Amino acid sequence: MPTRRTAIGVVAAMGLIPDCSNAQPVRENRRLGILMPSGEADPETSRRLDAVLAKLDELGWKTGSNLDITIRYVGGDPNKAAGLARDLVAAHVNIILTAGTEASRAALASTRDLPIVMATIGDPVGIGLAQSLSHPGGNMTGFSLNASDLSAKRVEFARECIPETRRIAVVGNMSNDSVLLKAKSIAEASAAYGIDTKRFDISGPSAMSGVLVGVRDWRADVILTTEDAVVVANRDAFVKFATDHRIPVMSEFAVLADAGAVLSYGPATIDLWRRSAIYIDKILRGTAPGVLPIEQPNRFELVLNRRSANTLGLRFPLNIESFADRVIE
Repeated sequence: MPTRRTAIGVVAAMGLIPDCSNAQPVRENRRLGILMPSGEADPETSRRLDAVLAKLDELGWKTGSNLDITIRYVGGDPNKAAGLARDLVAAHVNIILTAGTEASRAALASTRDLPIVMATIGDPVGIGLAQSLSHPGGNMTGFSLNASDLSAKRVEFARECIPETRRIAVVGNMSNDSVLLKAKSIAEASAAYGIDTKRFDISGPSAMSGVLVGVRDWRADVILTTEDAVVVANRDAFVKFATDHRIPVMSEFAVLADAGAVLSYGPATIDLWRRSAIYIDKILRGTAPGVLPIEQPNRFELVLNRRSANTLGLRFPLNIESFADRVIE
């Protein structure tokens, strides 16, 4: 049984980033562009932005003083990402912060000159955004979720919580290369236990209702989400439909457990957004992005939603409950 402490062997590729919280403020004014995968009204957007800006403030970058912020919101619609990335370049920002495959690809397509920091990204090497984790090269660096390795562990959680599992619906935006890698990992892990999997593609908000009807009609025992901006932005409707049809949802990010998924297991994403401020600081002070290693997670969290489990008549095994970082009652 994996624990959050062993965290399935995932460690920081190059060690922890040193704390630069005592860095001195700079007088030269800079402009940070942020391409947010989520929507402006989403509470998760506020949490992520607050984490970045608070850390930047510690590092000497004061919003409205020596740092101007320009934000564009993709809002869970990948089709908007390219145009919004070009908007940021046209706004003459000095650096772009983004997250996720779709928004990160759009940022890179919009500029090969401006530095880009990815607060979270699934497998940047596997999808061709970086040469390697240790030496990404080019104008992009950031923080990998190492998500493909973690996906198989969620299959184990599904088996332990629902021993009779025979069908797992893998739901996500399958046009996202990182999501495809996660879906492949889930399928391989499931096959080892004789569990059937089927992919359900949510390529955009308009596909949500049809996909969920398909999951219901396939008679899935559990849904494993492969999260990107589309799933996260539509999480409330997604989880409600699944719960109404008595299909447990197990997710990657805690934000889905907060929305009603039975459990989540994955990197502590807010921690990665906070750490991205350290890279922004380094780059604004002169470090080239291509020499900064793409870091991997060093904190993982298991969140259990007992309220949702009770609604579905599920009980968490003691060996899972004992290692939970947080239980939603």
